[in-house]
Amino acid sequence: MTEGPPQDIKVIPQSVRGSLLTKDQVFRLWKCAVKDDDNLVDAVIEQVYKEMIAFDLARAESVMQLIIDRDEAAALTFRDLLQEIATDDLLKTDQSRRHGLSAMQHLHELGAPRELIRPIVSINKTSDPDVNV
Repeated sequence: MTEGPPQDIKVIPQSVRGSLLTKDQVFRLWKCAVKDDDNLVDAVIEQVYKEMIAFDLARAESVMQLIIDRDEAAALTFRDLLQEIATDDLLKTDQSRRHGLSAMQHLHELGAPRELIRPIVSINKTSDPDVNV
């Protein structure tokens, strides 16, 4: 399954920003780097699993069974579920902001571990030239 980068990519490391790489090539490079690190792969899978289960347990089990069975519909069904989770999260974030919650308060309210909240804040305040927000 090959997939291109999301259309709204805004963060491109400075080390590749000046090169002639396309957004798709940068995405594929990043994807390869993540896949090469078992700890990152495990973290991504664990987080996706938790979000799927919390969003819709029965549907998550159904999607996981399709993936395990290598069903042709697995990729599309999985992608649809992830899209709905993301859309739901965006709606919740928008509602929280309307009610005066900061993004950090919202993450805490959703039960995000503190170690995940801190890096998000530090990324926004970084002076690292490799980060373009």
